[in-house]
Amino acid sequence: MARDEDGYWETEISAEAVTENNMTTATVDKTKLIVTRLDDTIIAFSRTCPHAAADLGKGTLHRGRVSCPNHGWKFDIRSGRILWPEDEYCSLKRYPVKITNGIIWINV
Repeated sequence: MARDEDGYWETEISAEAVTENNMTTATVDKTKLIVTRLDDTIIAFSRTCPHAAADLGKGTLHRGRVSCPNHGWKFDIRSGRILWPEDEYCSLKRYPVKITNGIIWINV
């Protein structure tokens, strides 16, 4: 994988291939990620649940919310904010994304 001067890694994932409510998994510089689209924005976030380290890639994604397959915790993928349970304070790790020549680059 190539890395640019701004610290972004090339994923070799076409931006066109990423669709809303579908999770594309990737590993960038040993970091396991999920890449998806919400409206017209490509979003990248950690594949590891911040609560108990479950693989969020095995969970569900719907309308900008990812649900953990182990305990049902829900996170807003736009902000990383936890939605359920409401009394918890962990958040989903998100990563900056840019598109260059139709390919997704992520800064981890």
